[in-house]
Amino acid sequence: MMDNLVYQEPTIRAAKARENLREQLWDEYDNHPDPDIFQNITVARDGGFSEVTDLWSNSRWVTAAVAIGALVSNTIVIIEADIEVLSRAGREGYIRGFLVTKTILTQMMTWLSGLLGRDEVLQWVPRGLEVICIVELALLAALLLECVRRLALVGLSTHACYKWTQVEKLFWVLLPELSSFSAMRLLHFVTISVVSTDAYAMWTETQQTPSMFKRALMWLGFVVSRMFFLIIGLDAFILKQRENAELFHGADVSFFKFWRLLVFLTQVLGIVQLGIFVKDRLFTFIFAGEDSIMQSKEVARKEIWNAMLAREIYRKFSSVQWFVIMLSFSDEDFQKLVLNEKGIARRSDDSDRDTSKLIDQSQELTSLTHRSSTSSVETSSDEESGLAICFSR
Repeated sequence: MMDNLVYQEPTIRAAKARENLREQLWDEYDNHPDPDIFQNITVARDGGFSEVTDLWSNSRWVTAAVAIGALVSNTIVIIEADIEVLSRAGREGYIRGFLVTKTILTQMMTWLSGLLGRDEVLQWVPRGLEVICIVELALLAALLLECVRRLALVGLSTHACYKWTQVEKLFWVLLPELSSFSAMRLLHFVTISVVSTDAYAMWTETQQTPSMFKRALMWLGFVVSRMFFLIIGLDAFILKQRENAELFHGADVSFFKFWRLLVFLTQVLGIVQLGIFVKDRLFTFIFAGEDSIMQSKEVARKEIWNAMLAREIYRKFSSVQWFVIMLSFSDEDFQKLVLNEKGIARRSDDSDRDTSKLIDQSQELTSLTHRSSTSSVETSSDEESGLAICFSR
């Protein structure tokens, strides 16, 4: 009991200190007509390029290795699992579970069969299992081809702007997508936060479109695309759960089971890309202004900043270190580069002023020493001449 009190005492003191600090800041800001709450925070005018050398740390080796392992593992598992499911589905006696895609397509074909009066239309209903696997493999192939295309453009580009834009897209958009990609990722676009943000951006864009017909088409495309993402994403989640169900059973856990479970967990957690979402919000905060809408010029400024940052990292570090930093770059690094604290700057200025004072004092001391040594030399020479006169006499 006494040990618990001893352990809790520092925590209690820290809580009281925080409470006192909150009350002090409340009184300071509440009684001020124009409180400067963000007085210690400024945006780096140079884009943070002067602090690029502070990005390196040895922990980035681990982060980059994890990123490469997740990317390779996820790609292998998706290809292997989908091909295995497709091969099983072609065998006789394979038990098919329900899928939302199959149910919707069956209802549509039934309605079309009754409309046309032809029962053979029902035979055109594709199997939902094959649809999900083919869609996932097609999306994965599209991502891999896009990576190859960006890499080829890096080598073929003659202008530095275009070259480094391809580099930042490859490392900070495509490779993070591949590390946790699955067809379940489509559910990301139907989450409440993403839908509300995209709907607000769509509303702002439609307000600038004079044609009512184009507005209707834009909203129709938005709604249909979200419905498509929801249906395919749900079926992909159901399919992935069935694929990995047998991994949850059994008395022993092999390395293969553990590896597959880790990949499945990464895919599930990757449905909502929190890192990408946070980075987008940071970019919106810095570049979009008060309306929180990224205009074309603001989007271009963001892309140019990313490209110039990638080039600056390449200039400051070796090729291996650059590769590691590009793979492990996060929103924390973005905040470290873009935001500065005035207190640190003032302490730096104070230290510079103290250093200059010490230099001035040392120079003054040197001059005094030089003058004293000169005067002593003159005195000693006068004394020597006097002694010489005395001896001559």
